[in-house]
Amino acid sequence: MKRKKLNSNLFYKFNFIILAYTIIIIATTFLLLDQGYKKIITKELQDFTKFINQAMIKSFSDESKEIIKALSILTTRYDYRSAILNNKNEEHLVSDKILITLPSFIKIIEYTNKDGYIIASSEKKRTSQYISLKELLLGKALTAFQISILHNSLAKINNNFYIPIAYKITDSKKSNVGYIILYADISEKIAELKEYLLLLLENSLLEQNASTENSSKYFNVYIINSSGDAFGGKDEILKNIKHIFGFNPKTLTEILNTLSQGKANYNTSNSNEIISLARITTSNWYLGIKIDYNNIFSKEFKNMRLVSLSIIFILVIIFILIMISTIKTLIISKIDKLNVVIPKVKNGDLTFKIESKGKDSISSTINLFGHFIENLKNVINSLQERVKLLKENGDHLFSEINKTHNTIKNSNQYIEKTQEEVEKQVEFISNTTNIIESLSKNISSLDNSIETQAASVEQSSSAIEEMIGGIQSITEITQKAAKSTEELKRFSDDGRKKQEEVITQIKEIFKNSTRLQEANSLISSIASQTNLLSMNAAIEASHAGEAGKGFAIVAEEIKDLAEQVTSQSESVASSINEIMDSITKTVNTSELTNKAFNQIFDSINLVVQVIEEINHTMQEQSIGSQEILKALNTMREITYEVKIGSNDMFRGNKEIISTIKLLGEINITVSNSMKGLKEEINTLVEAIERIKVLGTTNSSHISGISESINQFKTK
Repeated sequence: MKRKKLNSNLFYKFNFIILAYTIIIIATTFLLLDQGYKKIITKELQDFTKFINQAMIKSFSDESKEIIKALSILTTRYDYRSAILNNKNEEHLVSDKILITLPSFIKIIEYTNKDGYIIASSEKKRTSQYISLKELLLGKALTAFQISILHNSLAKINNNFYIPIAYKITDSKKSNVGYIILYADISEKIAELKEYLLLLLENSLLEQNASTENSSKYFNVYIINSSGDAFGGKDEILKNIKHIFGFNPKTLTEILNTLSQGKANYNTSNSNEIISLARITTSNWYLGIKIDYNNIFSKEFKNMRLVSLSIIFILVIIFILIMISTIKTLIISKIDKLNVVIPKVKNGDLTFKIESKGKDSISSTINLFGHFIENLKNVINSLQERVKLLKENGDHLFSEINKTHNTIKNSNQYIEKTQEEVEKQVEFISNTTNIIESLSKNISSLDNSIETQAASVEQSSSAIEEMIGGIQSITEITQKAAKSTEELKRFSDDGRKKQEEVITQIKEIFKNSTRLQEANSLISSIASQTNLLSMNAAIEASHAGEAGKGFAIVAEEIKDLAEQVTSQSESVASSINEIMDSITKTVNTSELTNKAFNQIFDSINLVVQVIEEINHTMQEQSIGSQEILKALNTMREITYEVKIGSNDMFRGNKEIISTIKLLGEINITVSNSMKGLKEEINTLVEAIERIKVLGTTNSSHISGISESINQFKTK
């Protein structure tokens, strides 16, 4: 009863272990399958996103080229060109026929002079107004196409937001005389891109009810400028990318670097999203796509995954049941066999035979126990037979002793032969001694080589330590250079800001000079009118005769004064023109200086990055040198241990030589002892007599052993 209870407890323990392994296998299988699905889908969606992004970029590029082509035609053929060249401030309304030649997302077109004054517009209320061309004046236009998007300057017209796009108009001398401003409804373009993306996805991954209204659940499309401002539709106007891609600081930093450095594209993915950026080739804007693939799986795909998991779960359960049944058959039944035979062994019954089929440890233990029983049975049977033989041999012992007496007499011949063999052995020992002495010389040479190796390791360690010191010095110098570069960067930025303030003040002086020129023109006009009045007064004085002579003199003085004023006014006008020319040259020079400041600032940033990379590299070299130094120290310790082992081997070799010499001396002693052996044989004869007495005692002991062995049952 106790044995059955023990087997039952063991069976339950095995069941509990199998259940625990089942839970682990199911959880691991589910996680691996889920991760496998995610990796496959992520790879497919990344490739799909790259393809869509490149296709959309191609569409943007083609449309941009069409815009540039249409604008080139407009600037050479349209009548407003002459109005801009003549700088006439006339109000005109641009015909809708012009808009038809442009893409549909271009909603408004305007013509301005170089100061931003709107000469003509497709919107009547927009004429005679000014628009800000600050970005163009700072030189941000793309010279390859003479086109620029006015960054961070969304225009609000009729409660709608537009992105202004400027195209430069030049005269025959390639001088800038004005601009064509296009207003793009970017939300409409983004809606078109979303419909295009939705059309490609709806037959493969999205659910049946997917539409543009709920497309943001699956993906979003953005157009992003170099400042990190994103345009994602009417509800996402001028939204910074940190609110869109800010879930991961590392990803946000990489995106900002891509925008600031003007890289061609950027792709990344995390546990929930895939992000792809690609630069629009005809501008410094980017097209960005963000896909949430947790929501993009279709119901059919999810059902397929559930079916796969269910099948795996069922197979695992079947496998566990088979294992439980097998364990019960292979383990419990085999343990029962042992429980049956062990009590028999305790009572001395060895007539049974036990064995088990299988290659497991329990079967091996049972088979070993069976072999032990068989061996024990054979030993006991052998002992019984040997006891019988001993008893029989005891009877013949006395006769054999007599025969031995005769044999001892003949042993002298064998002793002589043995003496010859001992002499041969002495010669062999001598040869062995010579070989070992040669080995001792080789060990001594090995010890010298180890000494040389230890010295080389010490020199290498010293060199590595000096190199580590040099690396640390370079690292300190690099850190000082980084601090100095940061100071230079700050000073450069201050200089650039002050240069911008100087440009602003010079422009203000230019405006004041314009007002001064207008005042001088007014003075010149007044002088001309005064001159005319003096002439009229002189004529009237001549008509008055003698009475008008005094008045004529005054009129002549006024005329002279007017001529002087006119002359001074012309001189002032000439000076003002020279001043305005100088101011214009100063403005141009200041703009070039500002560009130089920007280039210096960019170069300083590049130097900062290079210094940081050098510092990082020196840190890695320092770590590597420390590892090499550790390895050399380890080699030095091993060399020391080998040296100690070589010395031990040398001492042991000397001991072997001493031992072999001692063995030769012993063999000589044995040879001499053989001579005395003959004398001892006589003594042996006397001992044989005493053996007869002991044989009688031995017979009584054999009888006792026989009784003890007969207690075991072997047949």
